[in-house]
Amino acid sequence: MAILATLASLAVPSFTASRDRAQQLYVIDQLEAAVVTARHIAVSERAAVTLCGLSTRRFLGESVSTDTIACGDSYARGVSLWIETTAGWHMRHVWEWGPVVISNRDGSRAVSEPIVFSPRGLAFRNMTWSTCVNGANLSLVLNRVGRPVRRMEWGHC
Repeated sequence: MAILATLASLAVPSFTASRDRAQQLYVIDQLEAAVVTARHIAVSERAAVTLCGLSTRRFLGESVSTDTIACGDSYARGVSLWIETTAGWHMRHVWEWGPVVISNRDGSRAVSEPIVFSPRGLAFRNMTWSTCVNGANLSLVLNRVGRPVRRMEWGHC
């Protein structure tokens, strides 16, 4: 019985680390899917598309005016995709995940800036979404052209 208890106590920390790493991968997977989808919609529908942190306000399926576009103050809980139409801004899709710290490359602040894709699919800015789990960094890096790429140890934990 003592041997079984010892083996179980050794397995629990490794399980926790595996679970945390899986959550990190899930968040980056979802974020990458959101970025690729936003760019695709911008090009295919020839419209400006904004990707931003998920707000507590929900407008899924509603058209709202440009002054009421609802972006959250960080990407910690998910992202929302907004498309500009003649009737105003329309929320097209939402990706949600559990609370996680998503910071800039330096790890000095949470990422909060929205990304706007032009009808040509250009992002016009670089952006890094960086996550850290147990000292291991995994980042999604967006270039000005609008293409995302994953980077291991790109940011600082």
